[in-house]
Amino acid sequence: YRDRTQIIHEILNSTSSEDGATITKIIFRCNLNYNSARNIIEDMLKKELIAIRKGDDDKKVYRITKIGSNLLEKLHFYDALNGMHMHMD
Repeated sequence: YRDRTQIIHEILNSTSSEDGATITKIIFRCNLNYNSARNIIEDMLKKELIAIRKGDDDKKVYRITKIGSNLLEKLHFYDALNGMHMHMD
């Protein structure tokens, strides 16, 4: 069981690569179902943690924002303090 903060952490990690991530990649990397992913992504878009851009094939690609990067840094720091280590491949 993961709480919402852990899921947001995983989505921020997934969208932090230069290429960003499609919703399909986020679903697979974060082990979410479509509805859960869509709801959390919508919330993250409203909070400006991630942004949408069009990919090469006109698909929506989600990319971490400066605000999201700042939060991700804080989450990594928090995990390090608590001896937890988030690993995303």
